[in-house]
Amino acid sequence: MPVERGLPIGNLTSQWWANLYLDGLDHHAKRSLKVPSYQRYMDDFTLFGDDREALLSAREAIRTWLTRERRLKLKDPDAPALRTNRLHPYLGYRISPRGIQPGVRMRGRIPELLTAHRDSPESMQAAVASIRSAWMFS
Repeated sequence: MPVERGLPIGNLTSQWWANLYLDGLDHHAKRSLKVPSYQRYMDDFTLFGDDREALLSAREAIRTWLTRERRLKLKDPDAPALRTNRLHPYLGYRISPRGIQPGVRMRGRIPELLTAHRDSPESMQAAVASIRSAWMFS
């Protein structure tokens, strides 16, 4: 039987382990590579900066670090460097200069969410607040 890698998705400790295991990546990106802006949520990370070539070089250095230090590899090592003045999907949301909007899955759940809470004003109010928070800045 082949040995599987990784943690089971949905495991209560998987988020904690992701943060613990990739903490060194955060320090490497900011302290060693001096990436101007770096963001990571679990195993997804984003680099921001004005110099496209420096960002591509940092991505390669991160790829090397992940392979050497954590025996991990990037899911998409050739992911394009994108401009931030356009709409991009990220972590289930749509990110743009105008703000953050829920992605397709969230928008499809809104009618279901409202129907499920229609019998209780307090519950409906909480559902609407949840939807509004997902629609930040739109």
